Amino acid sequence: MIIDLKDYRCPNAQVALTRVLEAFEICSTNELTIITIEPSLERALVHRIEHMSYSMLITQATSRDITDEIVTSWGVDVDEDDISDVDQQHTLVVTK
Repeated sequence: MIIDLKDYRCPNAQVALTRVLEAFEICSTNELTIITIEPSLERALVHRIEHMSYSMLITQATSRDITDEIVTSWGVDVDEDDISDVDQQHTLVVTK
C-alpha cells in the first residue's frame, strides 16, 4: 500500500496519518509506504504506533529533495507559502 500525502502539512498530514494507520491495521497488506513533505510526520508515526499499540515497525526512512517534477506530480494547486519552509520529501516504510 502506497500513500502519497502530497502537499499535506500538519494538522492535515496528522489526520491523514491516523486514518491510513487505522486502514492499514485491518487490511491484509503487510507493507505501507507513506510519502510526505511534513518533517514531523516520522516522529508522529512513532508516537501513533506506540499509542495505539499497533504491531507495526518503521523499517525504512529516506528523504530526497523536492523537485518541480514532484510538485507537478501532485496534480493540485500548491500554495507556495505552504511548502516554502520544506525542501525534502520523506518516504516512510512501515511493516506489520
